[in-house]
Amino acid sequence: MLLDEKLSKLKDTYETLLIHKNKNEMRRVVGLFHSIIDYAYEGMYIAEIQIDQEGEGDD
Repeated sequence: MLLDEKLSKLKDTYETLLIHKNKNEMRRVVGLFHSIIDYAYEGMYIAEIQIDQEGEGDD
């Protein structure tokens, strides 16, 4: 499922971000924050589509 993939990418990216933060590699941290934001937005849109599809089935 697409949403599960986005959640997995969020989790993996967050864990990688923490590793780079602990190494004080702040440019990488900034880049990873951008990735997290992208994955979160994509996940939000996927979830909204699923909500809309579920709503159509309730009619």
